[in-house]
Amino acid sequence: MNIGKLSPLATTIALVLCLGTADAAQEQTKTAGADASNQTILEQFHSSDWHVRSSAFYKLVRPLEDEPPNAAKLNHGKQIDPTIRNALISLLSFEADVVAAKERAFEDAIAAHRSPDVMSEEQSEYWATLNQAVGGLNDPRALDVLLKPSVISGGYNNTHAIAQFGAPVLPRLILLYRMRPDKFSRDYLTVVFADILRSGTVTDESTLKALKEIFLTRSYDSDRGTRLSALAGLIALFDSDSKARVREIASSDPYTFVNPRGQAVFPLREQAELLLHHRELPPASPLPTPR
Repeated sequence: MNIGKLSPLATTIALVLCLGTADAAQEQTKTAGADASNQTILEQFHSSDWHVRSSAFYKLVRPLEDEPPNAAKLNHGKQIDPTIRNALISLLSFEADVVAAKERAFEDAIAAHRSPDVMSEEQSEYWATLNQAVGGLNDPRALDVLLKPSVISGGYNNTHAIAQFGAPVLPRLILLYRMRPDKFSRDYLTVVFADILRSGTVTDESTLKALKEIFLTRSYDSDRGTRLSALAGLIALFDSDSKARVREIASSDPYTFVNPRGQAVFPLREQAELLLHHRELPPASPLPTPR
C-alpha cells in the first residue's frame, strides 16, 4: 500500500505562501507582528495532534484560488523566510516518520488478518500538500527528507523535486541507490536518474558509466514502470550499448494487454521503437507500478 501517493488534486494545485508584503512606510511594524504570528504558528508544528499541525500548516499555505494580494508563490523558495523554510522541512521530516509508521502498522495488520488503519482523505491531502510545499522550496537542506522512502514514493512531484538538484547530487544518489536494500526506493531513484540525465547537465564520465549500468540493469526489471524509466535513461545516453538494449526492448519486451478491439498491444515495444526513430523523450517518467 502506498498511502503517501499524491492525490490528483494535490498534484495540480498551485501553492502560495500567505505572507503578504507591506507598504514601505508600514513594513517595520507589520513585519514585527507577522513574525510573532508566524512564531506562534510554527510552534504548533510540534503538537502531538496532527489536526493541530495541519491547521498550522494551512495557515501558511493556501491553494492558488485563495491567493491574497502580493502573496509569494511557495515554489519561489528565495522569497520565503529561512525560519519558515526550515520549519516546513522539519515538519515534513516528522510527518514522513509518522507515515512510515502507519505503513508498517498497515502491513502488520494485514499479516495478522486484522482490519488495518488507513489515512483519512483529509490526512492524505495534508500529507500530499506538505510534500508539494517542501519540494517546491528547491532547498538543498530538504534533500535528506525528500529521500526518505515514505516521501520519495509519494509521486512524480517528489521525484521531480529531487531531480531539480541536478548533476551535483548524482554521486550521493548513486551511492544511496547501491546502499538501499529495498527495491521500492531503487525504483523511484531510477526515475530521478532518468530525469536528471535528460536535463543534459551530466558530463562526468564515471557518473555516466554508473548511470548506464543502472539503466541497463533496471531495463530488465520485473516492473514495467521501472523498465520504462530505464528506457528514458538509455535514450538519453544513446551510446552503442544503450541503443542495442533499446532495440531489444522494441522487439521483445514482454508487457502486453488486449485492447478493446481484441488486439494484443505491447506499449513498451512501441515506445522503444518510437524513441529509436525520433529520440524524443516521454514528458515524464511514470512511477513504478505499486506492489
